Amino acid sequence: MPILAPWKLFIDLIVDLETDQPGVYELGNRESQVIYIGSSGQIRTRLLEHVKTYRPACIKTNAVVYRVEYRANRMARERELYDEFLSVNRRAPRCNDTTP
Repeated sequence: MPILAPWKLFIDLIVDLETDQPGVYELGNRESQVIYIGSSGQIRTRLLEHVKTYRPACIKTNAVVYRVEYRANRMARERELYDEFLSVNRRAPRCNDTTP
């Protein structure tokens, strides 16, 4: 099952309102299609790194929205989201360079 949280605008002012708890996140393009699936022990910090960095270029160029699911077993959930995306789309998310 995908992350059920609503999409939020992927800008530092909004990302800064997240908390630094473990969880998974999806980044989406203008059409709210998932382009990246990730996880972190500190969601807020990781998302801010994505917002403020110029690498990877794919994220900087294409990510417009994001959504988060806070959870302790973040790595297993990231793998589940990634595998589900592969099953439905028959390819990895556009900006994921490596598998979880």
